[in-house]
Amino acid sequence: MKRYTPTCIPKFRSLRMGVLRTKMYKNYLITAAGLILIIGGPALSYIEFFRESLKGLPYGLIGIGCGMFGYGFGELYTKRVYRKHPDIEHQNEINKNDERNITLGNIAKAKAFNIMTYVFGAVILAFGFMGISPEIVLTLVAVYLFVEIYAVYNRIRLEKEL
Repeated sequence: MKRYTPTCIPKFRSLRMGVLRTKMYKNYLITAAGLILIIGGPALSYIEFFRESLKGLPYGLIGIGCGMFGYGFGELYTKRVYRKHPDIEHQNEINKNDERNITLGNIAKAKAFNIMTYVFGAVILAFGFMGISPEIVLTLVAVYLFVEIYAVYNRIRLEKEL
């Protein structure tokens, strides 16, 4: 007896494999882009325009490139380890979804946020007393207020839910 299989199943399978391949290539692209930024950042410092008017851009590109390279390479290495040791991947998924670990992570973030509030405020005051440019101090104040207002907003939203 011949079994009926819909013709769309191979299409979905190939689509799924395409998505998986795209994710793999995405990590390669992120890693390569990070390396390009790490190398390209110092190269920009030799161009006269960037040396005079945009002095900090090459160093910012180096920082962004380091972050991108670290993320992409870390993802590629993790996938390689998971391919060789599927039991590690399974254990990591269990740990990631464990309620206790999620709660511990949230408590640690809350404590870090509390410390960050005081430290960030002290840095803004110190910059103000040191005579740093008012634009820089006001930018830091705006960011500080944004974070604090977002915290208050989330607090009110969560109180309404509970």
